[in-house]
This record gives sequence, C-alpha cells and structure tokens, in this order.
Amino acid sequence: MDINYMKILEGERFRSIGRASDMCWISFGQTIKVKDYKGNEKEKGTYALHLQSPWRIIDQSTEKIIIASSDIYEPNTSLQWSEEFEWDKMGSNLFDEKVEKWNNEQDVVYVLSVNANNFGDIEMKFSNDFIFNSFMNMSSDEEGWRFLKCGSDEHHMIGTGRGIKFE
Repeated sequence: MDINYMKILEGERFRSIGRASDMCWISFGQTIKVKDYKGNEKEKGTYALHLQSPWRIIDQSTEKIIIASSDIYEPNTSLQWSEEFEWDKMGSNLFDEKVEKWNNEQDVVYVLSVNANNFGDIEMKFSNDFIFNSFMNMSSDEEGWRFLKCGSDEHHMIGTGRGIKFE
C-alpha cells in the first residue's frame, strides 16, 4: 500500500457525514452491514474517513465554506453562545445542524478525485462541485486521520504529523 491507496474512493458515492464527540467521520461507497463493538448490526459505507485534524468542505461555485471542523464548537443557529453551551450534546452545534441538512438534502454525490501528500493533507473533488480539504496541523506521530475499509481486516491508512503509515 502507498500514499495513493485513498484513490480507491474515486468513483465511489459520498454517503454521509457525522461525528463521534469531536471526531468527524465520512462514509463512502456501497451500504454494507457490519457489527459494532457491542455486536449490534449497523449499516455503514464500504469506506470511512475518520478525522481529528482540521478539514472543510467548500462549494466552488459560490466560493463558500459549507461545513468545517470547527463548526462542532459553535452553537447551532437557534442558540446563542454562552458559558453553558454544551458543544458535545448532539444537535446543539452548527456542525450537527449543517450535517443534518447535507445528509437529508444532498443528491447523490460521487468522488471524482482524491489526492493525499506525504504531510497527510487530503483533497477530494466531488461531482456536485464541492471540494473537501484536510491538512495536518501537528508535527508528532499522533493520528490526525484514519482511512479504512469497514468490516475488513485490511490495514488502515493513517495520517500523522510524521507522515502516512499503515497499521
């Protein structure tokens, strides 16, 4: 496996986006059934990208950021920021609000191209004229993102501040 492994996504469907705490996940490919850590059956995409490094999705036609990683820490549009704001409560933040809209209103979207570099930066272009960008913002061996084939024992592609590795 090499840095071009993620190109396997080219031509695959962008299924959905969501989060677990402040880790973003993006699902791609066909719907498959897998068992979670509790043994419950769940539907997922064939591939997943788990992100802890900064990322954004932009609309090229309007030159606007549609969704970004820091939206998790902002209140949704029906709330105002306060000291008591609980960003991790599902539905309370701007990310959750925008993702719900994306997942419910987006037509079928396909990945047109994927490029990753040795620094762990990723760029994906989608069929709806949107672009996903992620960049590594650390210099340590800590994980910034992980790309995997769901329900498989295949190695995961992991982006760190010291480069790409497979585990």
